Amino acid sequence: MDKLLNPHGAWIKKNIIATLLLFIAFSGGALAQQAVWSFSDNPHPTRSEMTAKEIQTIEDAYKSGDLNIMCPNAIDVAYGIYQDRYPDFLNAGDKEKNLLNWKAHVISAQRTALSVCVFYTAMLKFSPLPELPEQSDFYFCGVYSRLPQNDLELDYADAIDELLTLVEAEAISGAISMLGAKDVTKTIVLNPDIKYYFSSLLLPRMDANETISKLVDFSGDLTQERREFVELAAKNFDLQAVLDTTKPCSGVAKN
Repeated sequence: MDKLLNPHGAWIKKNIIATLLLFIAFSGGALAQQAVWSFSDNPHPTRSEMTAKEIQTIEDAYKSGDLNIMCPNAIDVAYGIYQDRYPDFLNAGDKEKNLLNWKAHVISAQRTALSVCVFYTAMLKFSPLPELPEQSDFYFCGVYSRLPQNDLELDYADAIDELLTLVEAEAISGAISMLGAKDVTKTIVLNPDIKYYFSSLLLPRMDANETISKLVDFSGDLTQERREFVELAAKNFDLQAVLDTTKPCSGVAKN
């Protein structure tokens, strides 16, 4: 995880997971699902629904204590349990989309420990990617500044798109992740109205956690009309409405 952090973002590793654990229960947004597969009809099992062997396998996956090892292992084990329970899921569609849709289901269903690991591993995807050139004009501000033009930019776009899918499935933890992303990658530089949306979601919880207080950002210069629009969208957990109407990115990404 240390590779993810710049000197000004060192608090994230210690505090972001604790924050996610505290607030994962407050969720909003829609579950991304494939039309041919219903997670409502085929939910991931709760602990009380698991066999003793499944529970032991899950507990073994969490024993490491190192999030970089523990979280990928826990996700692999839990996903294996789901596939064993529902073998037809293997034929439900694209392998990568299946996994992403299952992750969105897990976090929207408030499987707390797994949810934290899902967001954590999504952020880890930025870690092995080489940094883009200093003056790169490719980034995500609420929309993409432009289409990716090479394999590295495509890799960044894939990582951002996965994070966005998860954000739409679980609003509060998603807001924490998106507002903290500036300390993880230079390819996410949010427009003021997008930051206002996520900050509005976290505002009622500012006093409960120091990390959230550091993340909330209302500094953007928005018109009253835009401010009210974003506030209503946040009240309805309608991120898409804000993404669809935000301004294009401008210039080189600057955090």
